[in-house]
Amino acid sequence: MQMGTDIARLRRGLQLLKGLQGESGEQQQQQQQQQQQQQQQQQQQQQQQQQQQQQQQQQQQHSSSRHERGRGQPQTGLAGNGASSLAAAKPWAATTGKAQPPVSQPEPPAPRGLEVLGSVFLPSAGLLARMRFRPWSGVFLSPEYLSGVDAAEAATRQLLGVYAEHGVVPIVEAELRWCGWLV
Repeated sequence: MQMGTDIARLRRGLQLLKGLQGESGEQQQQQQQQQQQQQQQQQQQQQQQQQQQQQQQQQQQHSSSRHERGRGQPQTGLAGNGASSLAAAKPWAATTGKAQPPVSQPEPPAPRGLEVLGSVFLPSAGLLARMRFRPWSGVFLSPEYLSGVDAAEAATRQLLGVYAEHGVVPIVEAELRWCGWLV
């Protein structure tokens, strides 16, 4: 958004942007809900697959334990013998059904609304003189604003109040004096 002093037009524009942002916000919420539902379905499917795998492993262990009852098996120091007891000793194996620890995936950042940026000039006598003589294109400054530094400061305060009402992030623009030295 460019700097201007037409407060009524600025408010209408910001309300229009909020309306557009509200529509896009609803669409984003719907998309997020769909994504969450898909993730829940995927998690349920994974849990079902894990349960099936565990049942198959238990059936295989049960049938192999009947076959090997008479044989001596090495002691591992854990309750039970075999690979299943070693896997059960790992805390993540019970939840994932895998022998490796889970990889933590970063959560996507929470979506924020559309961020509106607005220019704010820090008025000075030199800046006002230049804007009177050669105004920037797209920047509307009223004759009252250009009349003097005090009037420009009052308009700037009013503008910042409107920005604060509507959550506009101000970008401060100020006059820089250059001494001619190369740094």
